[in-house]
Amino acid sequence: LGAPTLSVVCWNLRSLSFNNPDIRARKQAHVSAISATYHIVCLLEARGSLPAQREWLRPWLLSHAIFHSAASDGEASTGFVFLV
Repeated sequence: LGAPTLSVVCWNLRSLSFNNPDIRARKQAHVSAISATYHIVCLLEARGSLPAQREWLRPWLLSHAIFHSAASDGEASTGFVFLV
């Protein structure tokens, strides 16, 4: 990464919170804050399909390399996200 040090943080997201815009906004604000501080951010329990995860991660598409997965098809699927 070209940095003399490397910092990593993990946060249990618990869900993408699409049904509650206030909670979703708070979670996205927290992810913005930690992604500005740490080189690598791991979000655990990013529940949702891959298209839902992509929609939720849209604010970081230009500033980060994003790696994400879902355990199965469907909106209730659990997954993880790495922002680098």
